[in-house]
Amino acid sequence: QNFSDDGAVVGAVNDPTDGGGGGGTVGDLTLTLSGQQGSNSWYTGPVTVTATGGVRLVYEVVGEKDPTGYQEPFQVSGTGLHTVRVTSADGQTEEVTVAIDTVGPVATLTSPAPGQSMPAAPGALINFSCPDAGSGATTCTAKLDGSPVASGSTVPLPPGQHTVVVYAGPDLAGNPASVPTLTRTFTVLGAPATVGTIGVSKAQD
Repeated sequence: QNFSDDGAVVGAVNDPTDGGGGGGTVGDLTLTLSGQQGSNSWYTGPVTVTATGGVRLVYEVVGEKDPTGYQEPFQVSGTGLHTVRVTSADGQTEEVTVAIDTVGPVATLTSPAPGQSMPAAPGALINFSCPDAGSGATTCTAKLDGSPVASGSTVPLPPGQHTVVVYAGPDLAGNPASVPTLTRTFTVLGAPATVGTIGVSKAQD
């Protein structure tokens, strides 16, 4: 697909006249997108698609909306990648991918569990992530007792209470994290007391 200076998608002209529509001049089939633009070619809300040129246009949102006659600009919405295809009776076809991301990342922690108590050995398993349904998080970090920790780490800790904090950054579309931080406290148990054996000798009569 080709792009004009204003970012519209422009197709080649295959037939300059409308053979069945009165012989009028038919221009390049052009698709123009408008909506709240985020970063990295993502939109952060519904997108309006406007088609110009061509003749007797039919459009579809592949896998979402079946082909239907184009009468006026239409909206595409919902987080994800949407493929819009428009065809013209003169043979022109244009397709464009509409990338929409409306919700920011979520700070999550899968280990340790809330309120978990664990033995000192082999250590505390730290697993965290910052899922985002659309473009993906730009950063996802965590601290254990104030020090950086990597997801998947098993960290030896002394007995007592410890705290993990997960931090989610904005996503690639520019949405701030919907859950920017998650704090969880857990307990490392002390070593069990060692029970010794007491030898008893029987006095001789």
